Amino acid sequence: MMHWYAPMYPAGAMMFGWLLLMVLATGLVAWAVVGRAKPSANEAARQILAERYARGEIDTEEYTKRLTSLR
Repeated sequence: MMHWYAPMYPAGAMMFGWLLLMVLATGLVAWAVVGRAKPSANEAARQILAERYARGEIDTEEYTKRLTSLR
């Protein structure tokens, strides 16, 4: 009579699998955190400039001139 059973792997192989899973999970979390990093100073300046333009503090000519100088 034949018994159905899962093959037995050495304990080291099982630990390697868990270790690999933990490394991948940690990498995924780190990647998600780095993706939300603060914008660069240039991007922040463009955002402030766009907000000032939207509020009407500066006109179109001033906006385009300053935006060009940021590039």
